Amino acid sequence: MIAEVANHLWQSTVFVVVAGLLTLAFRKNRAQVRYWVWLSASIKFLIPFALLMDLGHDLLATLASHRVATEIAAPAVSATIAQVTQPFPNAIALVPAAPQSTHLISIAIFGIWACGFVAVALAQLRAWRRVRAALRSSTPIDIPAPIAVRSCPGLLEPGVVGFLRPTVLLPEGILKALTHPQMEAVLAHELSHVRRRDNLTAAIHMIVEALFWFYPLVWWIGARLIAERERACDESVLVLGSEPREYADAILNVCEHCVKSPVVCVSGIIGADLKRRVVHIMARPVGKRLTPGRKLLLGGAAAVAIAIPLAVGMTGFASQGRTQGVEASNARLPSFETASIKPDTSQTQLVPGRLLPGMPLNGVNVNVDNGNFNATTIVMAMIMDAYGPMDENGSRPEFLSTEQVLGGPAWIRTDFYQINAKVNDSIVNGEWKKLSTPQRLNEAMLMLRALLIDRFKLRVKHATKVLPVFEAVVAKDGPKITEDKTNDQPCRIGDLGPEKGRWLDVKSCPLSDFLGLIALLPGTDSRPLVDKTRLHGRYSFKMHWTPRSPGVPKPAEPSDAPFLIALREQLGLDIVSAKAPTDVIVIEHIEKPTEN
Repeated sequence: MIAEVANHLWQSTVFVVVAGLLTLAFRKNRAQVRYWVWLSASIKFLIPFALLMDLGHDLLATLASHRVATEIAAPAVSATIAQVTQPFPNAIALVPAAPQSTHLISIAIFGIWACGFVAVALAQLRAWRRVRAALRSSTPIDIPAPIAVRSCPGLLEPGVVGFLRPTVLLPEGILKALTHPQMEAVLAHELSHVRRRDNLTAAIHMIVEALFWFYPLVWWIGARLIAERERACDESVLVLGSEPREYADAILNVCEHCVKSPVVCVSGIIGADLKRRVVHIMARPVGKRLTPGRKLLLGGAAAVAIAIPLAVGMTGFASQGRTQGVEASNARLPSFETASIKPDTSQTQLVPGRLLPGMPLNGVNVNVDNGNFNATTIVMAMIMDAYGPMDENGSRPEFLSTEQVLGGPAWIRTDFYQINAKVNDSIVNGEWKKLSTPQRLNEAMLMLRALLIDRFKLRVKHATKVLPVFEAVVAKDGPKITEDKTNDQPCRIGDLGPEKGRWLDVKSCPLSDFLGLIALLPGTDSRPLVDKTRLHGRYSFKMHWTPRSPGVPKPAEPSDAPFLIALREQLGLDIVSAKAPTDVIVIEHIEKPTEN
């Protein structure tokens, strides 16, 4: 989070520098131009470039997967485990424990920011309440004006209150201090604030100041906004026909009458550097209008400010996307020695096969010891496994869910294929002997990827999309498992058999290994599972549950699934829904294979 804020600040700072250069380029033009440039710099603090980058990213992803909405019917495969009843392997090594930290520094920084935010917000609220109190104590003045004009005792200066129903407030007795032309100039100034919606834009910058109170640059921008705002109103008054000397005298007379500081939350007449304002009024009253060339420059700068982060987001998507066919052509993927692919019209649903470590691909039997790969399944399921992420040990602990595969024709989710493939014996008896079981499984999945590329002409790209996920957390009553510090044997997760329900025996395993096994939750749609337990170390425990009987409706709530109830009651762990940036696969091209 701190890194994201730091990135946002330096990006906003660069934006402010560019805005400053633009105001220098427009220094001879009217003040309202510079005001809007500075206001855009202020609003930039509320709009991180990351949002525009994500928009560009999503736009390109949408173009790449525009067929998803029309071609994806209800998936024929729901990559779920309605009951965790398939036999577990004798040994398993799955998701490595992700490093967790207490984020004490982040918490402390957030606490300091919150205190500053509350202090600034309370100060602004106090000023607003003073203005409201002044408005309530005011009395109407019979002065011809398009909006209400009221006199207020104790008011520090003339000003406009509110932006939905604006009212001009004048200090009590100010009419006696000004001549009629001067009073008309003061009213013209305040009405200019109303036309420009200055109170609304001032409120926007007040939000920026409250959120970024710690950053001096936002306060400096506030000073620039006040200066250009008052100068813009001065120019408006002079354009309407007021004499520069009369107007300057009106400002000085108001200053003599109102000796205190200007009112916060009110667009008044005294704001900004008075000496510079008076000199400007007398020497060069009105700036030049924008020429077509300068309008083009200003519009081009605005377009570039929006286009750059959009382009970066699109470039990021393109750089993430990689044509997998190139990988195969460059022989970077291992391949099966022989492979047979035939349509299988006898299948109407997936038949669960024996699951290997972390492998949710139903209808598959893979023997990573002798190199046999046999499957009766749909292409969607193969893609989900073939393109799963790889960990730093070269194994594939996670497999994609249905929500992580976008695009492609409907038949990849409905048509079954029988696949029989074989790994070269020299590989099985040679380099595979040096690999662990999960690493051999990963090699088989890379061969499956090469098979999809070669025989199905598959081309995909990777992207990132915010998707619903599940998070494993400690239940509210705390964990009910204790760290096993006595057993230094390799992690083993065994299935104790189906008698009287299911029994799971976990011995000396990081909790992430166990969570990797339940990444596809029973009774729910498939989602990635993220470990948020912050439980380190190795654990040994047994878990028992009674699977839902065939034909019994799914629970109304996913948390009522038998396995998850057992998880909560026996281990003190819970599964909650969340959203997070998730790797997705966008199918660019795929063809039905020819039989062999």
